[in-house]
Amino acid sequence: MRIHKRTRWRSGCRWWNNWPLNSILTVSNLYQAFIGLGVFLSLGSLYGLGSWFASQKPASLLDVKTTQEGFLEVSKILGDPRTTTHHPPAVAQAATDSVLLTKDLYSSKWIRTLSEKKCPKTLLITVISAPDHVAEREAIRKGWGDTASKMAKVAIIFIVGLQEDKVADLQEESDQNGDVVITEHLDSYNNLTLKTLAAFDWMLTFCPQTEYLLKTDDDMFIQVRRLMVMIRGLSLNKEKSSKEQEIIVGNVASGWVPVRNPKSKYFITEEQYSESTYPAFVTGPSYLVSKPAVTHLYHAALEHPFLHLEDVFLTGIIAEQVGVPRRLAVEFRNNAVRIPAKFLGCTLLRTISIHKVLPSEQEELAKMAKNPQCGSGNGKITALHKFQ
Repeated sequence: MRIHKRTRWRSGCRWWNNWPLNSILTVSNLYQAFIGLGVFLSLGSLYGLGSWFASQKPASLLDVKTTQEGFLEVSKILGDPRTTTHHPPAVAQAATDSVLLTKDLYSSKWIRTLSEKKCPKTLLITVISAPDHVAEREAIRKGWGDTASKMAKVAIIFIVGLQEDKVADLQEESDQNGDVVITEHLDSYNNLTLKTLAAFDWMLTFCPQTEYLLKTDDDMFIQVRRLMVMIRGLSLNKEKSSKEQEIIVGNVASGWVPVRNPKSKYFITEEQYSESTYPAFVTGPSYLVSKPAVTHLYHAALEHPFLHLEDVFLTGIIAEQVGVPRRLAVEFRNNAVRIPAKFLGCTLLRTISIHKVLPSEQEELAKMAKNPQCGSGNGKITALHKFQ
């Protein structure tokens, strides 16, 4: 019994001795809770005050940030002083005129025009090329460009933009070959619309009697004779009105959705184009345009807000606006991937254009195109093994 009483007494003493510590911990917890509640209430008050101030700003200023960012996404790369000198004090002005018209950016000026070049009756081939793509241009001259140059009703030119350290070399190349046209627009992906408009402009200015324009890139292989057969099939009826003769022929894409990611090179702002999908357009690596359509597209595009996506803009949005029809031709193989070597013989029998062709492959493709073989018999391929 004594042992039991002593144990109970010691337990009671232990509780009594810890009582002050328990009290302190309880008070501390309550104090921290009050502090947390105070911080929460303060933050809530600041949030409410901030929301009230925001509601007092004019709506136009709230919209400026998105508009200005979208505007500069294109204008910085264009390098045009009229689009790159917008400083913060001018933000209010940018809100009212955030998207420039194409005519504000396009300049009908040339460093080298080739105005003396003989114009073809039927087909002008305009190859959109970069200043440093010397190998691509030379390969085309030795390949399918050689075929084009020997046809009386066909002519070929290369459209090249401005790159200061390449101007002298480009002028020398133009003098030597008589086929390089140099525009005054800076050469960049985002200026592709301006380069294509320069091709349209060159045709309308220097070869207004030519019936068709082929716009193509310098990594394309073109079967010019097959293209001429297609053109004869289109057979412009001189009795038709100019409007009835308008047409764009190529690989038609439909249902494409605008890219709203600012990090993408295909980025388009809501201010530039607000619809959820693009109208049907002809993909850009190669397409054929009748002269009446070239005229209509060129002048309408100048009065429209600028878009750097050349094919979407010119053959889709503008063509839809002015009623120029787009006709699907599967012979325009504007593929984003290269065609395997074992299928090239069959492909040449069924196509007008082939995409993703290297300079080293152009001349041999031109030889193959003279007598294409479909099947295993076409095994003697050298440089074209790179396709595999």
